[in-house]
Amino acid sequence: MADKELENPDNWDFNAVKVHPAVKSARAIVSVAFSREDYELVSLCAESSGQRISEFIREAALEYCYTHI
Repeated sequence: MADKELENPDNWDFNAVKVHPAVKSARAIVSVAFSREDYELVSLCAESSGQRISEFIREAALEYCYTHI
C-alpha cells in the first residue's frame, strides 16, 4: 500500500490494531553537585517555572549551548 493510501483513515483496519511498545531514545544521565544554597535556588526556580529540577537544569544547559555556540 502506498503512503498516500496509508494516510487515509478509510483504509485503516481498526479491528486489527497492533500495539507496539514505545522505543526510548538513548540517553546519558549526568550527576551534578550543588552547594545547598545553590540547590535551593535552582529548586525554587524550577518549581516556579512548573518544571522538575532535572528538566529545568537540562533546558537551561541546552539554552546556554544554543545561544553561545
